[in-house]
Amino acid sequence: MHNLRANFKKLLTTAKSVFQGDINEQGNFQFYPNKPKMSDIEIVALSCLAESLSKDSENWLF
Repeated sequence: MHNLRANFKKLLTTAKSVFQGDINEQGNFQFYPNKPKMSDIEIVALSCLAESLSKDSENWLF
């Protein structure tokens, strides 16, 4: 079985380094008045994780 948490952390650090100049200190591409549950960069990393595991649907990932 894949270790999703470890793979997510690796992809998150990679995504942060790629989008370093485009995200703010919260990890979002723009300011949100209400704090979201997941930052924009975490959503990008989660999407990349699903694609790397060949999961086409969010239901299969969760």
